[in-house]
Formats: sequence, structure tokens, C-alpha cells
Amino acid sequence: MRIAVGGEDVIIALRALAPVTFVDGNNDASDGFDVVRVSVGDCRVLLTHILPRPDDPAKGVVVSLRREPADVVVFGHSHIPCDERVNGVWYFNPGSAGPRRFDYPVSVGTIERAEGGWRGTHIGLDERSERALERSFRTT
Repeated sequence: MRIAVGGEDVIIALRALAPVTFVDGNNDASDGFDVVRVSVGDCRVLLTHILPRPDDPAKGVVVSLRREPADVVVFGHSHIPCDERVNGVWYFNPGSAGPRRFDYPVSVGTIERAEGGWRGTHIGLDERSERALERSFRTT
């Protein structure tokens, strides 16, 4: 199963490749605050468009997580790649694969099983974005 946040044309193209689970964004039919849940293997995913930030999630996300925990909250809206754990919750924003917005990297993200659990990876879609992601996610 693939998980994507994107417009209708993106969803149609992805469905030609594999099953897709998605939420509408704020420029689609909803206000962008929908919450959808899906499991991929044993990874419980909460998918939303507008979080807005891991340190201050939307009330609907907080309420949903209290009702039923998730292993990862995947979100979009900001177009800024994110891979953070806050108060025991993993938040992952793959970034944006569309046209460059502001000075943000153009990227996609993957979530895959790793030793001891799950790991997120951001992939820059051009050289400038790769360099930006290396600086943003450098570990010491």
C-alpha cells in the first residue's frame, strides 16, 4: 500500500501503480483537517493534511491519538520535510514533490521497516534539494 498526500491528478496517477490512501488538502473539497487511519504491515499510520506543527498539533489529531495511538503521523500542508518525535509521537512530512515553493526542498519521503522499528527517509528531487536535506537532517 502507498500513502500519499496530493491533488486529484496525483492520486489518479498513483492509483495506476498501487492502492492509495489519502486525505484532501485545504485546496481540495475539505478544510484540510481530515484524519484517516491505515495500517501498513504492523505500522499504524494517522494521515492528515494540516498538522500544523509537531509541537502543537491540531486538536483533531490530538483527540484521535488519545482514542487510538499511531506509530506515525504523516502530514503535509507546510511543504517542509519533517521527521520528528515529540512526546513519544513520530511526525513525518515527506515534503512536496510539486513545483518548488518558496526556498523549500523539492522532495518525497519513504517510510520503511528498519532494525528496531520503522524509519523515514527524505529524497531530494534535484541537487539543490539534496544539499538542503543533508543540512537539515545532519546528525552528530
